[in-house]
This record gives sequence, C-alpha cells and structure tokens, in this order.
Amino acid sequence: MTGKVELGFVEKAECPEELTSPYFPSKVGGRPAWLDPTHLPTSEQTACRVCGLPRTFLLQVYAPLEDTPSAFHRTFFLFMCLNPSCHQKNSAHGFSVFRCQLPKTNSFYEDSGEESSGDESASIGSESTGATSEPRVDIFSTQTCFSPSQPEAVDGSTAVSESLKQGPSTVVAEPTPLCVVCGSAGPKKCSRCRTVHYCSRHHQTLDWRNGHKLFCSDLAGGRCKQQDVTYDPSYRVCLPEFLLVMEEEPAAAMEEEEGVDRGEEDRMRDYHKFVKSGKYHDHDASRSGKKRVESVMEKAESGTMSDKVFRAFRRRVSFEPEQVIRYRRGGVPLLVSRDGAPQAADIPPCLCGAKRQFEFQVMPQLLYYLKLDTVSEASVDWGTVLIYTCSTSCFSTGCCVEFAWKQDFSASK
Repeated sequence: MTGKVELGFVEKAECPEELTSPYFPSKVGGRPAWLDPTHLPTSEQTACRVCGLPRTFLLQVYAPLEDTPSAFHRTFFLFMCLNPSCHQKNSAHGFSVFRCQLPKTNSFYEDSGEESSGDESASIGSESTGATSEPRVDIFSTQTCFSPSQPEAVDGSTAVSESLKQGPSTVVAEPTPLCVVCGSAGPKKCSRCRTVHYCSRHHQTLDWRNGHKLFCSDLAGGRCKQQDVTYDPSYRVCLPEFLLVMEEEPAAAMEEEEGVDRGEEDRMRDYHKFVKSGKYHDHDASRSGKKRVESVMEKAESGTMSDKVFRAFRRRVSFEPEQVIRYRRGGVPLLVSRDGAPQAADIPPCLCGAKRQFEFQVMPQLLYYLKLDTVSEASVDWGTVLIYTCSTSCFSTGCCVEFAWKQDFSASK
C-alpha cells in the first residue's frame, strides 16, 4: 500500500462486456458481476434487517492483494435497501457488504501471465495484480443447480469454518442460479415453468406482474427461452449501471488539508492559552458567572470541532467533487461530522479473529448519479458509508460478511 488515497469516478462503459465477471470490474448499479459464481451470499444475507425485503445491489470494488496468494482476485459487493424508512440516522442496518476472493489458480479464470495493456485504473491500488485473466470455463451465463454456501450465524454473518484457515479448493462446482430480477442468488423458481429463478417471493411477484405471466406458459412448453422475453425483469429494481474508474487523489488535496489543519490547531492552541492567562478575566463577573462562561465556551468549542470536521470534508472533496469512492486500505476515512464517527469499539473483529480495518468509503455524490437525491420526497441518504474489512483478508470458500458504518451529515449541515 502506497499510503495514497485512490478516488473512484463513474462513467458509462464503452462496451457492456466491461461490466461482466471475466473483466473483474469495479462498477456501480446493474446486477452484480460475481467473482465466484458458485458461492454467493444467501437470499437471507442480502435481505434487509429492517423490512425483510431484498436489498438492491449498490456497487462492487475489485481490490486484489498481490502479497496474499488467496486474494489474487478480490472483490467487495455492497448492497442497500431502497426503502428510505429503513435508513435511520447514523445506522447502517440498511446496508450489507461481502468480500469474495480467489487465488491465481482457480476453477473459473485462466491467468494469461501477461501484464495488463488496458486501463491501469481498472483495479485498485499498488496491491493490484497487474495480470489479466480469462474465463476457464464458460459458466457465467448458465443457471443450473444451487451450490450450498456456508451456514449462517445468528447475526446474519457466515459461520466460522475450517476454510478460513485452509487453502482454497480448485474443485469445479456448478454455478448458483441467479434471480432473474436482481442477479443475486436465486434458490427459488417459478412453480409453473420451472425455468426462472428468484431470490424471494417479493421479486417473483414483481416479475409476474411485470411480464412473466405473458411468457410463463411458453417457457414451460419450451416454445421460448428466458432470453427471448421482450420485457426487462429488472424494471425499477436495479440501479443505473456505471463503470468505476480509479485515479490517485491529487497531491495538492493532501498538502492543502495538512496545512489548514496545522493552522487551525495553532489558532485554537493560542486561544486556549489566552483564556487561561491572567489577561482573560471579568472583574464584574461573579465566580458562578465565570463558570457559566466556561460552560458556554465548552459548548462553542464542541460546535467548532464539529464544524471543523465538516469544513475539512468539504475542502478535501472540493479538489475532485465528482468522486464517489475513496479507497485506502488500512488508512483513515474522511468523516463528514464529529457526530456519528465510529470508535474502535464499534468495529467488530472478523470471524477469523483478526481486527477489521478501514478499506474504502462511499461518497454522497453517488446519490446524484443514481438519481436518489430527491428533496421533494423521502429518499435514501448518507453523508458517507465506511467499509471495514478483515486486516488479514482471510480466505473462505464463498463470500465473507464485512462491516459497514453509515455516517450522516449533522442536522445543521
């Protein structure tokens, strides 16, 4: 890790294939481009903890680690409930995040052994592999039988297994069938045509009303295939799809922020020195009056600190206002407020026992690109969403549950 922050920006993909699994994309919206097509989060894991409905795929970030053999390929998948009432202030219950990784030698991708000649911003960080891969077997568009994933713990995370300590398996398994509506694991299927899969009863109902009822009989009789249907099953479920392009944060942003922080700290230190000196006193004030003054000062200082955090956020972002992702594994997140900031005790350890560390954050500008920033009606909102991940990036067969923390702007902002 270089210590530099990498910024993510959205742009329309020139070719739809760029957004598919064999290209290891970082992307926003659409359907997930699963890294391991055989071990997906269960429908229970992707369901909202508040309303129980399926969460919507928000984005994925491809962040391989060159010094971790089991993480030669490594992708994070972030899901979000679209129900505004499920998003309480400074609560991430509406979000879920999963980590999936594969070694260089795996059942799905053939490593070419060549340096990538494409856009270097396709993968994140100096820890990226720099190698290109091609599909080993063409299973990314097929839907056959469901491959059971790890048992689920009470808290919705994947239960600890020996695979956290063992090396990855290279046994080829059948791909998990995908929900035709959202692209998540689809263990359920239409009881009539038996050809279309769903993650939940809710998405099955949506698909039936949206057009499946017009094709169900033909699908059952073999007179057409799912790819022949003339309606979009993801209507109003999947978010607008973009490619995520990564660039290093300008050095000027870091230098400017460090200079401003030092200036404000010096001024605050001088102010406190003046207050404590003999020059600061009120001869007409009583002793209790002085205590009231000190109390007001403490409150003012509290407000000043909160404003300082927000001002620092605005200054830092102003250098690249269109950024939607900030990535720095093991770094420090850019907070939007002192209120709702995570403390060390708030970040649970990984199921393998290792500490979690900050890896990346989602910025509020993404709401604009996804057309979720409506002010005339209730909508999903955030100041930033912080993602904390296993510091050892432990290996597990399938997806590991990681930790999300949502911080909102303070009421005065």
